[in-house]
Amino acid sequence: MAYKVEVDGADVTQYLAEEPSLEVPYNERAVSTFRMNPGPSLPDRGDAVVIYDSDGTTKLFVGVVGNRRVRGLVETDANLCIDITAVDKAFYTDGAFITRSEVGETSLLSDVLPALIAALPGGAGITLHGAQADATVPPYTWENRSVKEALDEVGEWLGGWIWRIDTDSKLRMIAPGSISAPVSMTDGSPNCRSFVWSDVTDPPTDQVILVGGANYAGSGVLVGKDLVADGVQTTFVGDIDADESSDGGAIDLLLINGTPTDPNVSPYSWNPSTKTLTKTGSPLTVGTTVYFQYPGVFPFTVTRDDGSPSFTARFEEPNTIVYAQAVASAEALLAQLDVERKEATIVTETAGFAPGQALAINLTSRGLNETHIVRTVRTHFLGTAKWYTLTTLSEAA
Repeated sequence: MAYKVEVDGADVTQYLAEEPSLEVPYNERAVSTFRMNPGPSLPDRGDAVVIYDSDGTTKLFVGVVGNRRVRGLVETDANLCIDITAVDKAFYTDGAFITRSEVGETSLLSDVLPALIAALPGGAGITLHGAQADATVPPYTWENRSVKEALDEVGEWLGGWIWRIDTDSKLRMIAPGSISAPVSMTDGSPNCRSFVWSDVTDPPTDQVILVGGANYAGSGVLVGKDLVADGVQTTFVGDIDADESSDGGAIDLLLINGTPTDPNVSPYSWNPSTKTLTKTGSPLTVGTTVYFQYPGVFPFTVTRDDGSPSFTARFEEPNTIVYAQAVASAEALLAQLDVERKEATIVTETAGFAPGQALAINLTSRGLNETHIVRTVRTHFLGTAKWYTLTTLSEAA
């Protein structure tokens, strides 16, 4: 056999009525489905499921029983058939929530990911991958945000980074294409049984409109702005977009070099409509820190385009209240969508493909010479062999 299946620590391969299926995407749960006879007992929901390679030790899937469907040919048939849907440990990210905020400054991915892991159930046994690369995360605030939503947002802010929890229960986030596929696909070495590509249906998106904070309309939630004086400027502007001109409300707090300061007493004044703090007289000394808070206006709109927009996409982030967080999302979305792209479906016998890998393709017979990012890997168990169906998307320019 090309595989071994364990449920709750017991080898149930002999009870399988047909080959299992296995699909591994990124930013989502990996899913395995298989049909089996009951065997000694009916598997419980939540039982551990492990699928091994033909060597019996290499793990191809690690998860739990998520859904069972028990049936027979007729009502009185004692020969039951059980359809099992198992999900990998990414499912824990849907049911765990985090409240965390880094409003006034950027943070490091090496600090954010451990915090997200700490919000997961301890019994999940998920830890950070040892090869995790670091990156700078823009200011953000999460209030009872699911860990999955938080991971997706961080990846979006970083320009489309993806995340997976592997079969060793290691969480890793990578830049798409930072890891190479096991082989290339060329005319001399196609390394595939079937190759079909097509244009992505929508044309490139050259304008992104992102609406943030809709869930906080009328809430009076305070937002903050952290700035450093350059020794010349005398005005300091809060977060305001060209599409947002509503009154921001009275300033709530002003800190100059960490010292509370009255924003409405000379030499300072506050304009709530433009969210501008003005200092009369001489400018603040270079390096002086300026922090102020004021009631945010929700929802707010961030618009980003390439200068000559012709095709617009609109997105909503109703729980986002940090303006810099929304700007990072809008700019990342524009970078990802403002490009001509092709998608491909490939069947191969080559093992080792994983979501996020860079796959170099140069098939003149197919009119394609570009790099694609592997999005999904579906494993087909065929007796003693395995075939793989890949879905890929051309890399952003």
